[in-house]
Amino acid sequence: MHRPTAEYLEMRNELDIVIVKVCKCFEQKIDERKDLEVMKDDVEALATIMNARASMMNAEY
Repeated sequence: MHRPTAEYLEMRNELDIVIVKVCKCFEQKIDERKDLEVMKDDVEALATIMNARASMMNAEY
């Protein structure tokens, strides 16, 4: 396996930061008892991000 490029690692780290921020936002909305139906678009966006991250991890190993 070849080593990831610096650009790739930077992109991966930025994606991880986004995931953490989105998860914290979810926690806040859940704590505020937001209706999950209202969060539907947020959930779909998070799923897309997490799938992209999982694909990156699979490609790394």
